[in-house]
Amino acid sequence: MLGPYWTKPGGTYGSYDATSKLSKITVPTLFTSGEFDLISSGSMADYQHEVPGSMRYRIKDGSHTPWFESPDEYNRIIASFLRQIG
Repeated sequence: MLGPYWTKPGGTYGSYDATSKLSKITVPTLFTSGEFDLISSGSMADYQHEVPGSMRYRIKDGSHTPWFESPDEYNRIIASFLRQIG
């Protein structure tokens, strides 16, 4: 799906861009990422700002799988988010 190099997307995901659709999301949304994620903090912040009322959390020392690397912290974040949205 990404092509031969994960650092330069190609394949079926290479040209796909749904950024313009983010503002249409109307449900509570939480963006999560790791400090060393493939998706930069700047990109994640940009996405978060496009979704009205959304929240963002970056896990220190995490990569693209923070739920696997830091399950206790990740579960705490998810639980807190779910409490906030009721």
